[in-house]
Amino acid sequence: MNNLEGTISEIKTHGTLSLATVLVGDQVLSVMLIDTPHSVDYLKKDHLVTVLFKETEVILGKGQAEISILNEMHAVVIGIEEGKLLSKVSLDSRGQIISSVLMTKSLKHLKLAVGDSVKAYVKSNEIMISG
Repeated sequence: MNNLEGTISEIKTHGTLSLATVLVGDQVLSVMLIDTPHSVDYLKKDHLVTVLFKETEVILGKGQAEISILNEMHAVVIGIEEGKLLSKVSLDSRGQIISSVLMTKSLKHLKLAVGDSVKAYVKSNEIMISG
């Protein structure tokens, strides 16, 4: 599980859903929650939170891509554990260490190597936060 520290900078709520903007270092993450500031006490501006997302939810890309995922983190590959079916890629995203688990076939397709610059994407609804 990827585990980062961040600060809520903005919250938009409609009904029982909230979209929180969380600053993790100098990177901005959008988080879709089935909670509101009325249902949980940690959902407030300037509150320090823990940002959590599974390694299997981190999508890696090289080069420029126009996609609908808002959460784009610039990173450098710092380690690769290649398996027969699945591989784990360790990334340094501006001082934050995150991991991605992907099919080894995808790893080879991207020709990933230690030192490569990549973008790590995580859908807003795949991120959890806790206060």
